[in-house]
Order: sequence, then C-alpha cells, then structure tokens
Amino acid sequence: MSGAGTADAGAAAAATAGTFSADPNYAKLDPELQTAFKSKGWDVRTPFETAVETMKSYREMEKHFGVPADRIARIPKDTNDAEGWKALNAKLGVPDKPEGYDFSAIKFSDGTELDAGFVEKMRAAVLSEGIPPVRAQNLVSQFVKYMESAETDETAARTAALTEQRENWVKSCGPNLKANEFIADQAAQKLGWGPEFFAALKEMNVVGADKVMEGLLKVGKMMGEDKFVSSPNSSTSGVLTREQALERIKELKADQAFVTKLMSGDDKANKEFSALERIVAGA
Repeated sequence: MSGAGTADAGAAAAATAGTFSADPNYAKLDPELQTAFKSKGWDVRTPFETAVETMKSYREMEKHFGVPADRIARIPKDTNDAEGWKALNAKLGVPDKPEGYDFSAIKFSDGTELDAGFVEKMRAAVLSEGIPPVRAQNLVSQFVKYMESAETDETAARTAALTEQRENWVKSCGPNLKANEFIADQAAQKLGWGPEFFAALKEMNVVGADKVMEGLLKVGKMMGEDKFVSSPNSSTSGVLTREQALERIKELKADQAFVTKLMSGDDKANKEFSALERIVAGA
C-alpha cells in the first residue's frame, strides 16, 4: 500500500511540474492574485496556456472598457477632493476660468444679444457645477428660450388684464364715461396728483387702474365735483349725456348773469362750463 501511495504522489508531482503554479515565482505573488488564478483554474495550466487565457480575458474586457489612455478619467472617491475633481473636469473639457465658456452664438429670437451681466452669472454658475462647454451652451440656450416664452405669456396675460379692466370701466360708466372721467380728474387734482399721472391712469395701462378710477370717482362725488356735470332738472337727474350737455351750454349762454360770471373769471362758472365742454368734446 505504501508503494502505491508513493507512486500516486510521484505521478501527481509529475503532472503539475509544468503548471503555472509550479513556477517558483508563483509563490511570491500576492495571495489575492494567487486566489484569482485559482478561481479561474489558470494555476494548473502551463505558463503558455495561462498567458493565452489572460490575453483572451483582456481582449474581451477591451470590448467593453478599452479606451485610449488619454481618455481615461478617474472619479474621486472623496467629494471634498478638490484637486481630484479639478482633474476630472479637465478631462471632460471643463475650462478653468469662466471666460472659457462662449455664449456669443446664443441670442434671443429677435437677434438681440444676451445681457453681459446675465452671461457673466451663467458662466460662473456652469463653471461651479463643472459643466462642459457644449452642455453649458445647450443649458443656457434652453434657459433663454424659457425666458422668452415666460415673457410672452406674461405679456399676453397683462394685455388681457388691461383690456378686461378697460372694458369693465367703460361698461360701468355707460353713457357717463366722459363725465365720470371729469369727476375723477377733478378729484385727482384736489389730491395733488399731476395731469400726467391722471392721463396715464385714464389710459388704463396699469393693472388696477380701473379700481383707482372708481375710487377717484367716489371721492369726486363726495367733494361735490359731480354737480358740474349733473342735470339740474329733477326729471333727468344724474350725469349729463352729450346731448344734455349741449342743451345746458345753450341755456347758460342765454343766461346773462352766468355769462358775466364766466367772463369775470368766476371759479364755479368756469368749472361748470369747462365740464360741459369736455362732455360735448368727448375729451
């Protein structure tokens, strides 16, 4: 039995004598590498066979991961590794200065160039995020399109609001539009508001102008400014229409006492006659 055992051991030794693991240098390899060779069964192959298998494995890996050395980039493990991230960004083409980003080709749809201040802020923003130039251009371009779209929507909404409030004011005044504007104007003057302000207010080019006009109309009536454009006849009480204003002017011109006051610069007479003329002129 002992002879058979010796023979078997000798055969095994002979069989492994030419394997990769039998090489004296194999024992000097890092244990982790030895484990890797054993896991693939390469340790029991000849050095030539092991070399062939190694090359096959490498070529297979190249199909999936093989890239030129100058295109290999390492992702830092530590998020605070400033130099590591700087090196990675450099590999990705990120410039080292804000001026490295060129947004001159990006313009608004009407050809207007981007504001210098906006460009400066966007350059700083994309650089701080490590965004490559091409992606940065796409990002800024999309942002400019969004701003234009938002501005268009805002303009449309504002125009609609202004149109609606102008229509509401005209509708609420009805045939007394000019008379009501006169009363509101008189109230604005008493409050010390300049004619330019009231002219802009009357154009309804500011959202909320109709509410201000309604407020001035109420104030004017409380001040008694409406009496200059109101019908003196109880049967036709209310603010005068254009036709009624024409009739009232005719009556006043026939009233010698009123004409004398008007010619002498009487304030009350001047206000009434001026109001009537504005109603007639529609101004």
